[in-house]
Amino acid sequence: MKKALYLAFLTLFISFFFIHNAIAQEKKEEKKEFKPKFGGYIETWYLSDSSDLSATGVDSLFGVRRARISAAGSVSDLVSYKIQAAFDNSLASTTTGDPKTTGTVKLWDAAVDLNFHPLILLKAGLFKTPFTLEGLEGTPARPLILRAESINAIAGTLGANPKTRSDTAGGEGFRDVGLQIAGSYKEAIGLNYAIALVNGDGINNIDNNNKKDIVARATVAPIEGLSLGGSAFRGSAENQGALSQDEAAYGLEAEYIQKAIGLGIRAEYITAKWEHFDVSTGKPASGKDQEPNGWYLQAGYKIPPLPVLEILGRYEWYEVDKNTANSKLKTTTLGLLYNFTGKTNLRLNYLMRDPDSSSAVAAQGSAAKGDKIGNMLLLSLLVAF
Repeated sequence: MKKALYLAFLTLFISFFFIHNAIAQEKKEEKKEFKPKFGGYIETWYLSDSSDLSATGVDSLFGVRRARISAAGSVSDLVSYKIQAAFDNSLASTTTGDPKTTGTVKLWDAAVDLNFHPLILLKAGLFKTPFTLEGLEGTPARPLILRAESINAIAGTLGANPKTRSDTAGGEGFRDVGLQIAGSYKEAIGLNYAIALVNGDGINNIDNNNKKDIVARATVAPIEGLSLGGSAFRGSAENQGALSQDEAAYGLEAEYIQKAIGLGIRAEYITAKWEHFDVSTGKPASGKDQEPNGWYLQAGYKIPPLPVLEILGRYEWYEVDKNTANSKLKTTTLGLLYNFTGKTNLRLNYLMRDPDSSSAVAAQGSAAKGDKIGNMLLLSLLVAF
């Protein structure tokens, strides 16, 4: 298997070398000036949690949820790059009960792109893995403040250490280190695809086993405004000399946008299986499997007389583990989004949560578990620059 992989990579490298030389000889363009573009964003929060916290966590707080700085650009027509640093206080006090928890500084993206052809874009480094619509959507572009629980808990923890799968703070940030090939072909019903081979151990971490994870996503646009797609993940959380834990996850998505009338509708379904993992203890266990699944339906409407204001609603259903009784969480979110300019916006969300009794049920932003989880009010002011 290893020899086949090495041979495939060698063939790919040699092919790209000849392609690059052919392009350079054909174009012979005059020298261009390439400058990096700097950007980033700051997201501040106010959170009010009506859960029964039982002396753990805090029920209201102000916080800086995200602070990012990035640089992106090209050094030639062929080679481009992106690097991003995260200066985040993940509001861990709401999930750990420790109000003195401080933020972290971490490399969030560091990738190099080789743009050979619209159908052949090679990416190497640390990047977002191609899995689900909402998982790939950045915070400034996301209409609602929180991702759906199923997307956050499943797609957000692909490649994470198994013990972090119950951590609703977002697992491994939807990112991993590896190699990706992607492309698009508009003439073929708007085809977009991406296939990545990654370590499977999260953000900028050294691989913990000899296996690699495969992540893939493809979408098509059969009619104007409609996008249909699917995602797949196969991997292993096996540690050296430890219990083998094979992983699989799949997602389906649909989105319909009519900008002329200000309407946007989307839906996603996601399911997974983590082998030899006991959700009740949060530890590997032989013969125990966790099988989460969930879906959501979301709609947004921009009022024609005031297009900077969007009314949003989402209903979601998430089951932490189909093998664990009473492990469902149903959430209805009502929201308003006011767009100042570009991606700078003010968002107000009210989450009405209906949890089952199992202690395996957790919710983003709250330290409560099971049926102690209550409703939540969130206010977000995000400035993108």
